[in-house]
Amino acid sequence: MKYMIFDMDGVLLDSETGAFEMYRESLQLIGIDVTLETLLHDYVGMTSPAIAKEILEKYGSKKTVEEFLAFHRSRGSYYEISDEVKPMEGLLDFLDMLKGNGVRMAVVSSTSSRNVLTALNRMKILSYFDAVVCGDVLNNSKPNPEGYLKAVEYLEAKKEECVIVEDSAIGIQAGKNAGIYVVGYKGAAHIQDTSEADMEVFSYSELKKNLIKC
Repeated sequence: MKYMIFDMDGVLLDSETGAFEMYRESLQLIGIDVTLETLLHDYVGMTSPAIAKEILEKYGSKKTVEEFLAFHRSRGSYYEISDEVKPMEGLLDFLDMLKGNGVRMAVVSSTSSRNVLTALNRMKILSYFDAVVCGDVLNNSKPNPEGYLKAVEYLEAKKEECVIVEDSAIGIQAGKNAGIYVVGYKGAAHIQDTSEADMEVFSYSELKKNLIKC
């Protein structure tokens, strides 16, 4: 393995519950009542515009996707204001180990560029990554493999030299659709179905021990 590609939410930081809670509150304020459990179960791994489009259509809202997202952004960004934006336990040691061994790294996230870069900067880990691919620069969202294929291109890598770390079923499918080995990470508070991954781990220390299997 010469390259490692990370999803962000639920992999680099434990953000899914907090970010979706803010999304749920914004929906409530425009008269749409969706439970946090539904958001986490049905929409993790999708871009914010894709989520908004599906929910607004489902509930017959008169607001456009652009109007809702502008309103949601006006309430502040989880990635900018939350005290919970911090690296997942064991992540920093793991990144240091990879960097020390010459492994080049990338992030592929369905989250917007602004929020991804804000989070990575706040956690002081942006410098570890040679490429960052975000949801708002892609034509297709996960499970489409576009984001992962772009990361491989930017890293100037071969797919067989790469390993992806993902926590969601939709993200794992994107990685598999790209033809890349996928590790299912289960260390976040919201544990998802990672059964389709090539390997499942509950911590970065466990992943470090099992890297030889990749």
